[in-house]
Amino acid sequence: MIVVLLTLFVIALALLLLSLRALSSTGVPVRASSPEAIDAALDLLALRDGERLVDLGCGFGRALRAAHRRADVECLGIELNPFAAAGAWVLRSRRTRVRWGDFRHADLKEFQAVFCYLMPRFLERNADWLEKALAPGTRVAAVDFPVPGWTPETVRLVGPLRQPIRLYVIGRHRHPPPESQGL
Repeated sequence: MIVVLLTLFVIALALLLLSLRALSSTGVPVRASSPEAIDAALDLLALRDGERLVDLGCGFGRALRAAHRRADVECLGIELNPFAAAGAWVLRSRRTRVRWGDFRHADLKEFQAVFCYLMPRFLERNADWLEKALAPGTRVAAVDFPVPGWTPETVRLVGPLRQPIRLYVIGRHRHPPPESQGL
């Protein structure tokens, strides 16, 4: 019994240390999206049966589970924080995979929809990488923060704080907004 408890303690300590390492390397804590933000993002993504959705920085997987309530989609959640990734894996829905690691090492071309709640500093440093990693036509729902240099198709404000949810479509995300075209 002591060996089992000691093993569980070592595993918990390792998860905690790796979680702190993820926080120190990214500067980004695990921060859950509000239910209103998830609903608005999924509305904008307009998921259809058979599509694939990836959640970049999935935390405990709330957006992935909500996506399954809307459509028969295949989901992948990628999370750098091992504690959150383990939680997402335990709570995952059917047809959902959860991967622990840096999503910048994943092949994202197979996904039609992307959900992300990423911090401004990270988005600024990785906007070009994200653009190259996604296929034309991929729909990207970004919670709270804009992707620098990208023009959203639409912005929806949700909740009492009017939290912005932006929808981008790769291939149409670099055009100037209509008001700047003299329309």
